[in-house]
Amino acid sequence: MVERSQLLELTWDDFGGSFKYIIIDGRKIELCRILQRYLSQLYKEQKQNRVKKPYVLQLYYNKQYKPMKEWNINDIFDNFAKITNDEKWKNYSPKYLRCCLIKTLFSTGYSIEDIIYITGIDIKNLSNLIGTNEILERKIVR
Repeated sequence: MVERSQLLELTWDDFGGSFKYIIIDGRKIELCRILQRYLSQLYKEQKQNRVKKPYVLQLYYNKQYKPMKEWNINDIFDNFAKITNDEKWKNYSPKYLRCCLIKTLFSTGYSIEDIIYITGIDIKNLSNLIGTNEILERKIVR
């Protein structure tokens, strides 16, 4: 699984120039088209603004671009709760999104092996999110 610290260390070289894939911990993972498009747009904006540091996630503060810190990501999640008065935003966290991603990958047909490869999660932690009954149910349906 990509941790906040890994996200912050991402550089444009991690995408191989095409934005079709990202390489993390030796895993080459295909990115969806919308993410490819947004990354391409962000890359162009950083080039136009003459951002010198190669990091993907940066802040513009005091007329300078600086790499984001972990607490910046935490602030983003903390501010979700302030978007509206809806209580559901308070549930959003990196852990919650990680769980949703894994469950969504499984429900859309990704194999256990592919989920482990894409997310980097180990089988023990994966078993806390996807139960044996869900795996067996999928086998019975096929």
